[in-house]
Amino acid sequence: MIGGTRDKDIIKAVNRGSLKCEDIHERLEKGETTGFVGYFTLNDRTLGLVSTTRGPRTAALSRLINAIIQKLRLPEWRFHIGTLGTCITVEEARTLAFMSQTTLTVSEQNPLFRKFVKMIGCDANDVRALTIKLQGKPKRDIGSVVGQTLSTTGTDGLDRMSIRARASLDDDLTDFHLMTDGRLSEDIDSQNELTIISQVRSKFNGNPEALNALRRAHQNNTCQSTEIPALVQLSDVLYWRRVLAG
Repeated sequence: MIGGTRDKDIIKAVNRGSLKCEDIHERLEKGETTGFVGYFTLNDRTLGLVSTTRGPRTAALSRLINAIIQKLRLPEWRFHIGTLGTCITVEEARTLAFMSQTTLTVSEQNPLFRKFVKMIGCDANDVRALTIKLQGKPKRDIGSVVGQTLSTTGTDGLDRMSIRARASLDDDLTDFHLMTDGRLSEDIDSQNELTIISQVRSKFNGNPEALNALRRAHQNNTCQSTEIPALVQLSDVLYWRRVLAG
């Protein structure tokens, strides 16, 4: 589990019967604060993380581990999480905080395909699909361009669409996939801490798209196995406490 405090958030306790609400901070004891958590499970090849909307995600976990690496005086090492991808709806895509590039593939049912075929004067029967890549200038958000593209083309004949983006500005860049292609994310229904991790493992092991993506990553040498002896001791929770305490 990884937790993050939200001291500046305005969080209300709401009575469903009377509809009265009050600031949750008024109910806290001295020295307490509000916080949100994320849960993660890992093995030698993968890391699965589940989080609420306000809970810490992969970017926060990366910052924590890199802070520990600095305390261990290992300047030549830096921890980085490579995400396999996340499936989202068109409506969710419009809410992404930052988009760097987008690739979409459309077939003959899509108006963009028909416009392209007409523009170059080719026979539509000779072309199965059209793939377009939108890439912004360095550090420029192309969210408005992607949104206009979605509005113009629609979803008919949209065979595949991936967006390299950040869900929030402090997240790592992630490949978000529209439609059913790349269904690499799942919803966790449980609110019981004792069952969340087992659900994460079950969801991943039962997700063929995620398993295939992981297999391709290893075949393409995207993932490499490296042992850092100084990090082995981090499996000891008591050691974490000593390191973080300075």
